[in-house]
Amino acid sequence: MKNWSWLLFRLVFPLFLLCPFPSSGTGEGATSPEEVSRQVDDYFDSVWQREGIRPSADSSDAEFLRRVSLDIAGVIPKSQEVLDFLRSRDRDKRTKKIEKLLAGDYYVRHWARLWGNLIIGRDGQRRFQVIYRNASRPWLKEVFQKNMPYNDFARALITASGSTQDNGAAVFVSKWGDTVANITGTTTKLFMGVRVQCAECHDHPFEDISQDDFWGMAAFFSQTRRRQIRNDATPPRPIAMRVYDRKRGEVFLPDTKTKIEPKFLHGENPVTDRYGNRRESLANWILSSGHVGRLLFSDMHAFLILQHTRSMHINKK
Repeated sequence: MKNWSWLLFRLVFPLFLLCPFPSSGTGEGATSPEEVSRQVDDYFDSVWQREGIRPSADSSDAEFLRRVSLDIAGVIPKSQEVLDFLRSRDRDKRTKKIEKLLAGDYYVRHWARLWGNLIIGRDGQRRFQVIYRNASRPWLKEVFQKNMPYNDFARALITASGSTQDNGAAVFVSKWGDTVANITGTTTKLFMGVRVQCAECHDHPFEDISQDDFWGMAAFFSQTRRRQIRNDATPPRPIAMRVYDRKRGEVFLPDTKTKIEPKFLHGENPVTDRYGNRRESLANWILSSGHVGRLLFSDMHAFLILQHTRSMHINKK
């Protein structure tokens, strides 16, 4: 399965640079493509042996080409491309095909579209959906063209401010920030692989998440606001949204007067300046190694990561 582990490395594994990866091999922290691919294989081999699972046979060249083309570029290969690939005797042709697809325009457009669906969804008022898509599309394409590090990408979405016309990353908070509950649930689901919405009104019935936990996370967005930017037409029409943070704004436990301070999920209250940007603190915490690791290995996020993550490297500062 070495070619699929290579694809996993190019599309997903750079996120593991932020967290320890369970491996039966040595060389913790190794980042060469060959070593990473070997560690992926070793990990899956150990799981299969432990669970008594017999892996499927290797895919044929034709199956591989179709699958990898759809996964990376969102298109099926052309007939001549198929013939050339099947006739090739190059032992590294699968790896080279992955690299070629990742360097193409179809890859940029395909993954920009997938992430556009993730960060703004497909529902909502048509007028604002058009505004969000027009603002996010060029920004997302630039993200993939420049191979923006994943931690920079996630941080930009969580902390973005300003007009969606000037900053395409601002569409995420603008779209979901109609209420602190909505942006909290979407952020934890997308960037942590955790569903906390059930704890909005009561303690979570299946997870160790209390109502206080939910509103402690929601408090990170309590000072964030958004407003419409309108044109000079008669009557004025919205053309963009502006996201900004105020110096004040708190959340209270529903049906009570109990103020809830910002608090990391199952963690401590952040030590931040009174007028600091709370979303910056939240982004720093989410992007810590443990949370990225749990996101990658969560059942809910397994399919999401494989289908909607790209070959973003990690900028380790």
